[in-house]
Amino acid sequence: MSKINVCSEWGELKEVVIGRPLDEDDCIFEWTTGMDQEFSWLKPDTFRFLKENSGKPWKNANPELFAKINDQVGYYVDTLGKHGVTVHRPDRLVNEDRNYINRGIEQIWPRDCFCTVGSTVIVASLRMPWKRKQQFSLARLYTQKLLAGECTYVSAPQPSTEILSTNTHEAEKTAILLDGGDFLVHGRDIYLGQGHGSNALGARFAQAALGEEYQVYPLKLADAALHLDCTIALVRPGLGIICRDWLVSELPPALQRFTWIEATAEEAAWLGVNGLPLNPETYLVDAAHTRIIRELRSHGVEVVEVPFDGPSYLGGSLRCASQPLIRQEI
Repeated sequence: MSKINVCSEWGELKEVVIGRPLDEDDCIFEWTTGMDQEFSWLKPDTFRFLKENSGKPWKNANPELFAKINDQVGYYVDTLGKHGVTVHRPDRLVNEDRNYINRGIEQIWPRDCFCTVGSTVIVASLRMPWKRKQQFSLARLYTQKLLAGECTYVSAPQPSTEILSTNTHEAEKTAILLDGGDFLVHGRDIYLGQGHGSNALGARFAQAALGEEYQVYPLKLADAALHLDCTIALVRPGLGIICRDWLVSELPPALQRFTWIEATAEEAAWLGVNGLPLNPETYLVDAAHTRIIRELRSHGVEVVEVPFDGPSYLGGSLRCASQPLIRQEI
């Protein structure tokens, strides 16, 4: 094993965790009070599908979507392997871990559960409580690295389940919300989205946990955006993708000098911004985003197309489905 190291979004990817496909007995999360208001970021068709099939096995709710998601996650893993990336997979949730807080299970998105910078891994504090159980599935991997001196492992205080209820606004006054989907690494600068995932207390916690060595920049997101990585992608030094309709805050000084490929709100809703750099020259993107692919290639980026519209229907794409362990510094 090797020491965890993530100092940028684009350093050469050597080791990564990619989420698990759906198992036949994995169920859609159980819809509870507060979700109607909180899930305003979901595409309308996805919102209806998830609510109408609350608690049902994914395979029974939509067999075609179930198969497509699993095939595309498998293709993603194979693609990374062909590019020399070592891929780790989360353990399958078993026994009572499967029922923690909510019987729903989706182990596709390991990005949300951890915020990694340098060799420090911070366990996130998530608004969607059933997603918290994903940390159990990677405990074995991180324990081995921690005991071998290959990472520092810190956990944010977890919020009450009231954070996703009709009492959300009151609960958030004292809740630290920190979500890996909002956490972008740019050397010593950390950009942290503020909205449906992370909040101001999450930014304060991240700054305190990382210390003066890093500067955490909170960036306010529009209501349509779930995470910052649905809004901004750092493709390579000086080049990124942005959906300006989804960003309320001004860009931090270092990002103001970037050249930006502009994504529409519709492209962002289908996760056109949520790709994965393999290195500063090579970028993985969902094959459905043909216009963004053309723009990337016009800037000299080598694009690897990965079909991922099945998982994207649920609200996440290639970055969401990954958790970097080692990115070689440039």
